[in-house]
Amino acid sequence: MSQTEERNAYVESFLNQYNIIMIIALFGLAIITQSWLPLFVVAGLELMYLALFPDTELYNAYIRNKYAAIEDEKTAAAHAERMMMLTPHQRHSYEKTDAIIERTKENMSKQQAESMHDSMSERLNKLRERLLFMMELLNSYENYLASVKPGELERDRDDVLRQLQTSSSKLQRSLNERLNILNKRIERLAAVRENHTVVRTQIKTVEDIMALIFESSMTMQNPQGISQQLDDLLIDVESTEETVLDFDSTETQLSNFDEELEKAISQTVSH
Repeated sequence: MSQTEERNAYVESFLNQYNIIMIIALFGLAIITQSWLPLFVVAGLELMYLALFPDTELYNAYIRNKYAAIEDEKTAAAHAERMMMLTPHQRHSYEKTDAIIERTKENMSKQQAESMHDSMSERLNKLRERLLFMMELLNSYENYLASVKPGELERDRDDVLRQLQTSSSKLQRSLNERLNILNKRIERLAAVRENHTVVRTQIKTVEDIMALIFESSMTMQNPQGISQQLDDLLIDVESTEETVLDFDSTETQLSNFDEELEKAISQTVSH
């Protein structure tokens, strides 16, 4: 047991619902009989219980199951919250692939040794998590692309370039700052578009290959081939993530560009 579990063992045991029921019952008996004997009994039983029960395997199993259930509930709630952030189409696509993954695991459990099945199941679970992450990333890219009007950025840049040709040296400093920010935003927009295409293509690849793996799992004629396909797919997915995760702070950076641009515009106007 960890130090946290050891520190809480007696509290957990004392607050066990059956222990509380026993204490209340004996206290009630003491009140009804107007006797101190039930109180002595409850005190003695409680000391014996707290001295022995927290160290038993039964208690350890109870604690493990209790907190496993709590963690499962938290995980399920977090998953449901993440799913709600996706578009209806994305949720449908994810749920379709999720069902294929579960059916693939069922097929493998019938035809594989337990150790091999557990290994494959772990990789399928990892792939499912990566798929959800990529859909979240795709969603954030789509939200950003829907909010940005590239034509306006380019027109603003052209306007600044024209002003630079006729402006005073004092004003040119602010204009150059604004031009630099506009160029950064235009570059960032191009990068987001490229990453959006990469992630969308990778999602479709995962869906297609998972369908193929499921079909292969129905017969399991080539389990090593299925395992290799899954390994290759995970490597491909992780490689894609590494490619696009340089932009995991895109929203923050873009927000900073917006703030800097507004500041540069106000400085230009004030001059």
